[in-house]
Amino acid sequence: MAHPRLMRAHHHLLLVAALLLTAGLGSGCVFDNQLDEQRCLNDSACTTRFGADFRCVDEVCQKLGPATCDLEENPDQACQSRDGFFCNGLEVCNPDSPDADAFGCVAGPVPGLDDGVACTADYCDEDLPANQRIIHDPSGCECQGDAICRALNSSPCVTSSCHPTNFNCVTTPVEAGSSCDDGIACTVGTVCDESGACVAGADTLDDGVCDDDVFCNGEERCAPEEASADPASGCVAGTPPTADDGIECTIAVCNEADDRIEQDPRACECTSVAECEARAADCHAYRCNAATAFTCERTGETLQSGTFCDDGASCTAQDTCRDGGVCAGTPVHQICAFSATCETGTPFCTPDPDPEVNAQTEGCVCQE
Repeated sequence: MAHPRLMRAHHHLLLVAALLLTAGLGSGCVFDNQLDEQRCLNDSACTTRFGADFRCVDEVCQKLGPATCDLEENPDQACQSRDGFFCNGLEVCNPDSPDADAFGCVAGPVPGLDDGVACTADYCDEDLPANQRIIHDPSGCECQGDAICRALNSSPCVTSSCHPTNFNCVTTPVEAGSSCDDGIACTVGTVCDESGACVAGADTLDDGVCDDDVFCNGEERCAPEEASADPASGCVAGTPPTADDGIECTIAVCNEADDRIEQDPRACECTSVAECEARAADCHAYRCNAATAFTCERTGETLQSGTFCDDGASCTAQDTCRDGGVCAGTPVHQICAFSATCETGTPFCTPDPDPEVNAQTEGCVCQE
């Protein structure tokens, strides 16, 4: 049987060990793998179990009061890691600053965004890689590449490119006198001028390109500078040819087959001798005189005796030409008896030598 004093000493040692173990667990300290007494190995062992206010001091977890960034190995980095944002500026550790937060961090200056180009939209994007977060968006600028500049100025006499920093189109004229194609069909031998324009001189306009081989629509010209010119060909329509013969009743008509203007007399008194003879059925010869506005004129000759004619009297029959160019018919008095009325006397068929008079009286005359 063990000695009572030895048993009491062993019991005392067990009690001390239990108390020490209880104290170690209650203080939040962690032990190494060998549970070497009650010491902690690092700050994370304390902060993990007891909070951010605990640190491992002299290998024992102790509450030091509010933790600050200056206790970190890399104070500024600790502040930036807590915030986690780039676009609001890089925080710095300065616990003494009145602007410091509870951890002693002070907000850093916001990164500069303005690239000095008025047309770009400058902003910061947290979702992009660290070296790509500051954006200068040129979508509101004149160009983002050379292609749009070439489209805006397609002159063959300039080179167009997009400036890499201000995103404006830059045009540079090529050497004056360089040959160029202005895209206009009727110009030949065009060259670049000092301003970067492709121009044609007076001796480079080819009217032959514009000729449509039609006489009656006028002669076409190469005149690309005129407002009425066709944009593709540079041609201007000709003015249809006209000719005034001074005769009011004629109509000018273009003869495409013969390439000439002719005067149409269809609206005039006559166009042929036959029309004159039909209108004046007396015993005189007529002609249609174009020199006097296509009017019927007597030639001075008379028709052969016995030629049928019209004396204008309705009461005569078998009208024929007589010597001297007189038209006369055989009187039929009965016609006047039926058609004429006399206040005094009796109507007889007595034609007048003038057919126009007979046309009014029908050739009937009242006689006592």
